[in-house]
Amino acid sequence: YSCKFFSCLFILNIYKMLILFFFLIAKTGNVSEDALLVAGTLAEVLEKGFLNYLPTFKNYLFLGLKSYQNSQLCSISIGIVSDLCHSLKNDIAQFSDELIVVLIEVLQSNLIPRVKSEVLKVFGDIALAIGFEFEKYLNHVLQTLVDAVNTSVQQMPTTNSCNHINYELVEYLNDLWESILLAYTGIVQALKGDEDRPHPKCIQVLQPHILLINQFLITLASRWEELPDCIISSAAGLIGDLVNVFGADMLTLCELPQIQQMFARGKRSKSSKVRGTIGFAVREIKRVKTQLQTLQQGGQQTLNQTAAEQQMFGNAQMQHNTATASW
Repeated sequence: YSCKFFSCLFILNIYKMLILFFFLIAKTGNVSEDALLVAGTLAEVLEKGFLNYLPTFKNYLFLGLKSYQNSQLCSISIGIVSDLCHSLKNDIAQFSDELIVVLIEVLQSNLIPRVKSEVLKVFGDIALAIGFEFEKYLNHVLQTLVDAVNTSVQQMPTTNSCNHINYELVEYLNDLWESILLAYTGIVQALKGDEDRPHPKCIQVLQPHILLINQFLITLASRWEELPDCIISSAAGLIGDLVNVFGADMLTLCELPQIQQMFARGKRSKSSKVRGTIGFAVREIKRVKTQLQTLQQGGQQTLNQTAAEQQMFGNAQMQHNTATASW
């Protein structure tokens, strides 16, 4: 009874905090960083129990996301969206239409670029939460990722010289690249689903975008000497997922010298996480190569067998003709 009592008391206190949170916002008309952080923590604790408060809370969350003049508040709001994706999972689909619209508006605002890159990462979180339902947002979201890739390429330093390095720009680009990679990864994994073999529709909806994704990966891999471990790990993870979905069609990319050099550098990393991700990608590539070799060998055996059968048939036909002529 004591455990049940304290559990009820804890939940009651949470409800009181939520009511206080909504009251303070309604009274002041402003969304405070502390209030959002408290609500985000409660959502994480309550998980699906937070759904009862979501219709009201989302309005304040959107206010936080639209606080373009307060980048800190906007950044916190983006983080809470990520937390909600992990806590509510596919139930976040209840307001994902509104959420995607607001997030795209954030990207089109005058917010500082570093905060905008956080939005890209959240697209991957939303995709993982709602699964194949994310397909309806695919064109809009992938276009924002293409725009982000083009922006990063335009701002990319053109020299490897140690002189006149803009470290702030390098840090920004690394953050942006990692966000783009994580967004792509979340989308690919979400559309693929939990099955060992990807659904044919997954391949169908992603196929038109694979060329641009591969070009982005090649651009990153060409800078393998200067990439931080987190970028190498995220790139390798995305390559492994793409190989899992598209199979032999990805082998040309994987065998490029710059991709192989990036993998080699990742294998030498001190981080076990990076080495593990490289290992995952390499195993996927080997698996597909083995399957391809098996199919080729099977096809060759079939050809050989067919040729042998044709030869036997030809010999038998000759013998038959000879016998017929003699008779």
